[in-house]
Amino acid sequence: MARHSEHDNDDEVGLNRVVRQLITPDIVGVFLSRADIMAVGRGLGLPTPIGERFQMLRGLFETAGQFEAVPALLAALDELLAGEQAAIQDLAGRHPAWEGSSRRWLDRLAAGRALLAEMRMQADDL
Repeated sequence: MARHSEHDNDDEVGLNRVVRQLITPDIVGVFLSRADIMAVGRGLGLPTPIGERFQMLRGLFETAGQFEAVPALLAALDELLAGEQAAIQDLAGRHPAWEGSSRRWLDRLAAGRALLAEMRMQADDL
């Protein structure tokens, strides 16, 4: 029987927390769809389990960990958020009346990208 340390449990709880944050639009500024998760996995050449968004993204992180591709996964997720950020900035530029609403989403996207940047720094330290 495999033995799990407290550190393993802490890592699992931490991963669950991060995945929940990443799939919550109010936190990261974008709805990360199942198609988005599949596309990120496909772009990295990693298999992605089919299921609910939480299960899919968690599984993608686990697979990326097995293949030492977590930094690439974080970069791909950041690229996705950066694309959304650019699209909202463009929309707000073309429709000034939407600028106030767009600011809230841009702030959330900035927070999501900051979370990914923090995770990349932690991954680099490993």
